[in-house]
Amino acid sequence: MCPGEDSVSFPNPPPVWTEHLLGEQTAAEEDTVSRHRSRTLVVPCVCLCGWAPGHRRSPAPPGTLGDSVMTLTFIALLSLGLCGGPWDQVRAEALPRPSLWADPGPVVSKGSPVTLWCQGSLRADAYYLYKERGSEPWRTRIPQASTNKTEFRIPSTSSHDAAPYECVYRAGHTLSERSEPLVLVVTGEFSSPSLEAQPSPVVASGGNVSLVCSSQSTSGPFHLLKEGGAEPPRHMASQWSYSPRGWQAIFPVGPVSASHGGTYRCYVSRSSYPNVWSHPSDPLRIEVTGLYRSPSLRAQPGSLLLPGDSLTLQCRSEPGFDRFALTKDEGPTPPQRLDGQRSPDFPLGPVTRTHGGRYRCYSGHSPSHAWSTPSAPLDVLIAGADSKPSLSARPPPPGPWGANVTLLCRSETRADTFHLHREGSLDPPLQLRLQDTAAPSEATFNISPVTSGHSGTYRCYSSHSASPFLLSHPSDPLELLVPDSTAHDYTVGNAVRLGVSGLILLVLGGLLFEAWHSQRRPRDAARRPAPPSPRATSAPSAAVLKPPLVRAPPVALRTHTGERPVPAPRPAATDCSRRRPAARHHRLHSGLKRFPCPLCSKRSARSDHLSKLARRHRGCHRNCSGARGGTSHPATRCPLPAARP
Repeated sequence: MCPGEDSVSFPNPPPVWTEHLLGEQTAAEEDTVSRHRSRTLVVPCVCLCGWAPGHRRSPAPPGTLGDSVMTLTFIALLSLGLCGGPWDQVRAEALPRPSLWADPGPVVSKGSPVTLWCQGSLRADAYYLYKERGSEPWRTRIPQASTNKTEFRIPSTSSHDAAPYECVYRAGHTLSERSEPLVLVVTGEFSSPSLEAQPSPVVASGGNVSLVCSSQSTSGPFHLLKEGGAEPPRHMASQWSYSPRGWQAIFPVGPVSASHGGTYRCYVSRSSYPNVWSHPSDPLRIEVTGLYRSPSLRAQPGSLLLPGDSLTLQCRSEPGFDRFALTKDEGPTPPQRLDGQRSPDFPLGPVTRTHGGRYRCYSGHSPSHAWSTPSAPLDVLIAGADSKPSLSARPPPPGPWGANVTLLCRSETRADTFHLHREGSLDPPLQLRLQDTAAPSEATFNISPVTSGHSGTYRCYSSHSASPFLLSHPSDPLELLVPDSTAHDYTVGNAVRLGVSGLILLVLGGLLFEAWHSQRRPRDAARRPAPPSPRATSAPSAAVLKPPLVRAPPVALRTHTGERPVPAPRPAATDCSRRRPAARHHRLHSGLKRFPCPLCSKRSARSDHLSKLARRHRGCHRNCSGARGGTSHPATRCPLPAARP
């Protein structure tokens, strides 16, 4: 304040002040400020002006031209910012923009409670809620201490509460800007529309689907909402359709990903009340497939059954999946829903004709709407719908191993498809379709070449393409016996094993012989005679030369001659402990024989041994000549020369 100036009270600020103090504020904010701010406005002014409204110090009398000039001067100075005050501070400060949301949500059913929360600043002194962008606050709340938000509770909603809302808060003499509009929708005013997916709510990843919302009574816009999602509702104008649906709107969805899976509902409203919606449609679940590897599906005890048999379909997948779903194909129409369960087993028995069909299974994780790729199709066939065919084999069983066998299935009734099944097999039956459907019909199943794995009991069935999963009664059993080829296989295997064993034995024998021969070499070296002494080497060469090898004489002759073809091992010189003359000792161990026998080829190391040898020769001569007992020797001629007289 200027020196000497006092505070001045005004019941209401002048209109020209309001225009300059509020600046670009809206009319609603102007009214709020004028209603809730202090009734006493302190206007400090620079001393240059020397005047303030209501505190007259101008020398000009009131109502004169001078007074008007002073008033205009003050207004001009205030507009130029030469006179400062709290309202200039209001414009200079910037408050954070508040936020507004609804709990439990912006879409509530008729009669349900809802709470609107406005969050601003800790400095907020009051909160104001505006409805339908009105100029007057719809409700005002004073916040509690140390909190930056407040609530506006609606205990029971009605169609009158359906509108867009905004909130504002005040801090001192400063008003924040308005929050983003929050549209509160009240449902349950009209009858519910219908919602369906085309072509199917089970969509493969990357595919497209259309959600069709239709109503026969209301022609206003349609609204599509996904439960539990953060996406805002989708709105679309209605179109008339010359179908039983009436008014409808088509919401395209795609390319589909895992985020599109979930539960959807649609509503309809009138054009004059766009925020008052009808009852919700029935929930529609969108299931997305193809996000994981496909499982496998098999039937226990088999896929071919008679009415009344028990059947269990087992869905097997990788570890970690806890939801499994089973679908049955209904012609070209894709499955309409996936009802997941925790068990991978689906019992279906006792079966009837209605259980026949093509089945697939899926695996997934709970509570997600994402599923795996479908399994390979499994056909469940129900027999007993028509008269049985006949089954025969050519050539008749038992057939030779490796030959070709033909099984003939013949039906006297009209049929275009035949099935051959081996009892006890989990594999689906062999199927053969004919072009000619005239009765009687016959199908040929060739088995080539026949092995022991084809042995078993066979039956055949007939069916018609109009009911591909309903078969006739089974034919009489035909047992196919194939001689066991394991004996032949064993013979070949044994021969191979024996050959390998013999080869191994030969190798081991060679190794043993080599080891024995390597150990014998040191022994032979130790047993060899020592080299002859210089005295022995000086003997004539004729005495040293060995006679040529001759064939050993018979045993009888060796007895007389004393010949020993196998020489006895001689001890080494180091083994001898007897005392002899040095020359004899050397001849004994060296094996040198200097004295030859004149009658035979033998030699002797000592000369006195020749007399003993001569006596033996004379006795042999007498035996050979028959001197003893008058009997002659079996040999016709004595091999020894005549004895000396």
